[in-house]
Amino acid sequence: MYTVGYWVNRYFDICVPGIMFITGYQYSLSFFKGWTVLAFVWLMVAGIFITIRPLMELFKKDQ
Repeated sequence: MYTVGYWVNRYFDICVPGIMFITGYQYSLSFFKGWTVLAFVWLMVAGIFITIRPLMELFKKDQ
């Protein structure tokens, strides 16, 4: 069974060189990892709000 770290490393192995080639600028791996982590955190936060907000409204309506 593969871990999350395995898939993150495979993502960077495949995607980062392509982005660097297209833009012509040599970005560091830590730059991409930082922005990718930030993007996934924002997606998780948005998912939590999208999930919890209707439940809060439902419970508020029942009271």
